[in-house]
Amino acid sequence: MRENICDQIDFILKGGLWEKITGELVKFTPSALIVEVNNDDIIVIEAVKAELDRLIFKDIGGELLSYSPDVSPIHKLYFDNFSIPPIPQLGEWTNVIRFCGKEWAVYILIRETPSQELLNALRPYLKVIVLWTSLRLSSQLEERLSALSYMILATKNTLASIFEPMTIEYYADFLRGVLVESLFPRKMAIYIDDGASIKLLNGDDLGSLERSGVFASKILSPMPIILKIEEAGKIGFHTQLINGTSVFILPIAYTTPKKHGYRLFCTGILENPTQEKLNFMELLGNVASKALEIMYLYDTMEQNSKQLASKSYTVAAFYNVFQKLISQTERIDFLAFFLGFFNETSLAERIKLVVYDTRESKYFLVGESFNGIMAQCFDPLTETMERITGNGEGEIDEFGLEFLGFKFKDTPVCKAYPLWIGNKLEGFVAMYNMSHETEIHDYPVVFRTFCQIAAREFYFRFNQ
Repeated sequence: MRENICDQIDFILKGGLWEKITGELVKFTPSALIVEVNNDDIIVIEAVKAELDRLIFKDIGGELLSYSPDVSPIHKLYFDNFSIPPIPQLGEWTNVIRFCGKEWAVYILIRETPSQELLNALRPYLKVIVLWTSLRLSSQLEERLSALSYMILATKNTLASIFEPMTIEYYADFLRGVLVESLFPRKMAIYIDDGASIKLLNGDDLGSLERSGVFASKILSPMPIILKIEEAGKIGFHTQLINGTSVFILPIAYTTPKKHGYRLFCTGILENPTQEKLNFMELLGNVASKALEIMYLYDTMEQNSKQLASKSYTVAAFYNVFQKLISQTERIDFLAFFLGFFNETSLAERIKLVVYDTRESKYFLVGESFNGIMAQCFDPLTETMERITGNGEGEIDEFGLEFLGFKFKDTPVCKAYPLWIGNKLEGFVAMYNMSHETEIHDYPVVFRTFCQIAAREFYFRFNQ
């Protein structure tokens, strides 16, 4: 007997309740509907001799609620002799019986005024509906708490890694993984806005997003935005992917160390955007934005540190090189050291050193370096002539050298640093295919300054 009672309770609480109520309704009325309102939608629980084309009627729950009395905090069965106008989608049901409790209601729609016998037959089911509703609400609460617990766990694991330095591509992949594991979206993508266009960075292709709506806003906060299918379609989402769902957008703005403004848009398709999911996205958005700010500050600090180290290295190296340069007592040693300085610092493929010889009254190629190998030369480049005069330019190219009367057929493209004494050209050093990996900070200034000092030393000590 005990097992029989348990089976009956289990049967009733798992849906058999409506079968029992339906059995009572067929005794007193030719047709009826048992419905409830959920998120402004009318959901049909049971239909008694009624033909319907569907069981969920979107966005008409407000009509039923507007014709009904206020919900009482006390469990009660209502029928106050009021009629509701026809709801076209449901048909002509002009009378309603309500089982009401705190924050819930179940409606029985009938066409005729209910008899007292029908109300008496339905009244005992009120307490059973209360128990059934409480059980269902408890189950829903347990599911929400379980989902919330899982999101809290995901947040804890996220915080352990989200502040680690990483590239923006890897960061987008990381964020997508967290959102997929926490929200279980149908589709998920991350778009990047570089100011010129909005491009897919990671995930599913949800459409070619247009710069309108949230994507056109100059100031963004990391708050999730929920869009319906019509709104999503207007800004470029593929509407065929969204049917029966909602689109969420979680904007995350940041700045790179190069001062370029970038924005990330985490987008996805959710079947059920609950408040817990929205809260989680808001938390993740704030944490992600702060993490990117910290990464930006870290990168900026690291770059500043490298620049300071480079400047310090340049000053120290320049001082040591200058001391060694002025310590050379022989003309050939002076020129060899000068060429060696440019050979080591510029990492150029080829270097040529040209100076003016006052005894010969000619310009000579006195040293050359090819892929790091230096050689001494004594090749005249001009006929007997006075020193070339000019305006003391600090850096010239191959066209400037050609204008001064120097042209090398084997190495046409170069950067040259002249050795000026006043407005007279004492010589120059020309570098071809210079490497961009030189450790000299602001090397044009360093090379120009070094040439100015070397020119004076060479002229007054060896070339008057």
